Amino acid sequence: MAIILLLVIPIIAIILSALFGHKKEILEKINCVSSVLELLAGGYIVEQVVVSHSYSLFPYFSVEALSALILGLTVLVGIIATFHGVEYFELELGKKMISEKTMQHSYILMRVFLVSMYAAIVTANPIIMWISIEVTSLTSVFLINFFNRPEDLEAAWKFLIINSVGLLFGLLGTLLFLSQGEGLGRIFIQWTDLMSVAHSMSPTLLKFAYLFVIIGYGTKMGFVPMHTWKPDTYNKAPLPVVALLSGALLNVAFLAILRFTLIANISIGKAFSQNLFLFFGFISVTLAGSIIYTQKNYKRMLAYSTIEHAGLMLLGIGFGGIGIFGALLHMIYHSLGKAFFFLLSSNVAVRYSSSIIAEVKGLLKTLPVTGVLYIFAFLFITGMPPFGIFFSEFYIFLGGFAHHIIITSIVILMLIFVFVGFFRSIISMVFTPAPEGVEQGETSMWGLVPVGALALILVIISFYLPPFVTQLLKESVQTITNIR
Repeated sequence: MAIILLLVIPIIAIILSALFGHKKEILEKINCVSSVLELLAGGYIVEQVVVSHSYSLFPYFSVEALSALILGLTVLVGIIATFHGVEYFELELGKKMISEKTMQHSYILMRVFLVSMYAAIVTANPIIMWISIEVTSLTSVFLINFFNRPEDLEAAWKFLIINSVGLLFGLLGTLLFLSQGEGLGRIFIQWTDLMSVAHSMSPTLLKFAYLFVIIGYGTKMGFVPMHTWKPDTYNKAPLPVVALLSGALLNVAFLAILRFTLIANISIGKAFSQNLFLFFGFISVTLAGSIIYTQKNYKRMLAYSTIEHAGLMLLGIGFGGIGIFGALLHMIYHSLGKAFFFLLSSNVAVRYSSSIIAEVKGLLKTLPVTGVLYIFAFLFITGMPPFGIFFSEFYIFLGGFAHHIIITSIVILMLIFVFVGFFRSIISMVFTPAPEGVEQGETSMWGLVPVGALALILVIISFYLPPFVTQLLKESVQTITNIR
């Protein structure tokens, strides 16, 4: 029942927003209430998985430890982005950058985006998962063109073309997997059905199918070389939406890849997928790290940081052992940490009307609270001790040093470049003298409440993981390890 509620609540909010969204106050309340109810429904599902190890509405929906972990992150990032978006949209409306009609459409599209991710996570069917993720692509196109400027339209078209081509590869790979499950004799084939017949699948055909899946969902995850849409999209889309793209959708695409990996490894062994993870992870970290070092645009810098962290997650799975635990722990920290960074950046973007690092100066004076939190976000996302990403990267590298010393050493070297690149940019933005004519002081405390709450969560989970999170992590690692 909770799964149905999780999917129905945002749909009701979409309908109400379309009918009554011409009144701004009503529109905001509808979406904030919807996000709270989605969090409650998602939280209940996670609780049931913790208690019973799975939660399903047979045969259409099923949630186990790994998907529960990602669902929890998605509803949490969703509510924070929604509440922060209230202030963001208000400010952009006040600057006459958007109209009230644009605001209404954006709220509706954000709820479509969220319900599509929920459906992709909880569905038991690979095709439904593909359809749901494709819907997120179509929705994102309109959100990227939020300001309706020529450069925004260009970024939206680039996103649509690259992701559509990528997801076509994903569909082809999915169909090849399903073609090997013909003996099941069922219309609605579940992930567990495919796993039950994986040992009888053609290894040669499955290698092609799995490669297509990696390319397809890897495009949505945004690792190299399927990353080229990411910097432009993150630079042009409204930042609460970018927080969802980086903090939630990346994880959903990662889930799809891992689900197919579980099936493929039974048929073709772990070496094939492991080498792909290592290859794509390594080139993602090295390319992103080198570009971050010289980046002049803070939104694009954060986009390349997301590519880098996606690469680290892949490396953790590829290394195996304790690296798998590190990868999934890294997914949690990155999801919340990067959403936090992008939401703070929305305050900066609104105040300075620029994404160029050289044009943003004196944050501690113009936006004192945001400036302090920006320093914390920088330290957290670059993996400085004692914050969470330091520990997840430590586990990943621990797994890497066991069998892949050279790769691990090069990756650590690239992370030094990442830190130096971030350090130069953040110091320039925060501590330099504020330019004349820029208003000083936080615009509103309302926009800081969600990010402040997220900052508190990041501090707490850096030192203390709740028992239910630890349990979900252990069960997820066990699921992946059993077939490696």
